[in-house]
Amino acid sequence: MNNNWKEFSLGELCERVSVGHVGPTSIFFTDKKNGIPLIRSMNVKPGEFRQHVMAYITKEFHNKLKKSQLKSEDILIVRVGANRGDCCTVPKGIGEINCANIVFARPKNKSGYLGYFFRSPIGQGILQSLSTGAAQGVINTGSIENIKIPMPNYENQKKIATILSAYDDLIENNNQRITLLEEMAEEIYKEWFVRFRFPGYKEAVFLDKEGNKVAHGTKGAIPEGWENTQLKNHIEYYRGKSYSSAELRDDEGLAMLNLKNVNRQGGFRRDGLKYFEGKYNPNNEAYSGDIIMAVTDMTQEREIVGRVARVPDMGIDKFIISMDLIRIEPIKLPKLFTYCFFRFSGIGYQLKEFANGANVLHLTPSLIEFQKAIIPAIEICKDFEKIVEPMITEIDLLNNKNQILQETRDLLLPRLISGKLSVEELEVEEMNMAAEPQEKYSK
Repeated sequence: MNNNWKEFSLGELCERVSVGHVGPTSIFFTDKKNGIPLIRSMNVKPGEFRQHVMAYITKEFHNKLKKSQLKSEDILIVRVGANRGDCCTVPKGIGEINCANIVFARPKNKSGYLGYFFRSPIGQGILQSLSTGAAQGVINTGSIENIKIPMPNYENQKKIATILSAYDDLIENNNQRITLLEEMAEEIYKEWFVRFRFPGYKEAVFLDKEGNKVAHGTKGAIPEGWENTQLKNHIEYYRGKSYSSAELRDDEGLAMLNLKNVNRQGGFRRDGLKYFEGKYNPNNEAYSGDIIMAVTDMTQEREIVGRVARVPDMGIDKFIISMDLIRIEPIKLPKLFTYCFFRFSGIGYQLKEFANGANVLHLTPSLIEFQKAIIPAIEICKDFEKIVEPMITEIDLLNNKNQILQETRDLLLPRLISGKLSVEELEVEEMNMAAEPQEKYSK
């Protein structure tokens, strides 16, 4: 640690260090329109404030819980469970918000440094050292306020936070673009294949269940040449590899796709790869462009099972899929259309209803084949692919760029927080260029 830095307790650096409401909350839940956001452990991931799984409490309950009301730029730390120590910051402009069973710290200065300190290996090591109990453990809240934190002067705090936030801002901008592209692809899918407003639909013939010609929009009617059929006529599935912990490696062997590679909303996560060394058969393999589906769900929110992801081009020749996944292969349908069908049609929610289990949900893969769905004519599926493929390609490019940004930021983080990488002589212009992308995306 830099000898010129001074050491302070977290309590000295913050207006307040406290824990959110501990006790029942679900009886006070309400809808988003009438409620106040409630932050729980599932909303806090390393450097990520997750709003898509937000719960909402009544305004009356929020007003009652004055001590756990949050402000923008508060630091949030998960205090209990397998992900204890995960940390993020409340974004600016969030409005009224509350929290439950979360440790929060309100820094006196708004340099942004403290949030990055707790995300660093140094900060994470300190938080884990305060953990007590078994595997699910609890971070000792009373001890957090007394943590000793080495601090550079305010100017250098700002410089460090500016460098790191430049990476985070670029990643967030890319994520917003990814979200927009995915929403565009989903809207096109629903316009064509749910609302049946595909190109030329006004001239198309629509048939009811008895095969009679009816007007577009008639309930239960589908275009002529489309099928309402079981999925077994259009897809095949292949199970993943059952493995033991002894067959896993840190960073060598074959890349293994697993539950962590499937986002809760669907789509692929690059940071969840495991590495496998052992026997397998060709049915356990997957390649870029393949479709994988989660058939096991160990998340607290029960939101993974039935979700699909498309394996992107990561420069890896071959993957192995774990027992928690299946690989879906279309028989005649175009593969990209098949991915969009499983991602955007809502069938994942239907399949989830067939999953069972107490602590872990399991979906029997054979049940997927017997689900009925409306399958369009092949030619219109191909037309759809021509429009959506550039969007998916752009998403892959943005994700690859984010991977590089994340890796670079994570290499810089411990060096900056420890003072090994000095920012004393760094000028503002240089900091603004620190995370500047060096190449342009092609569309």
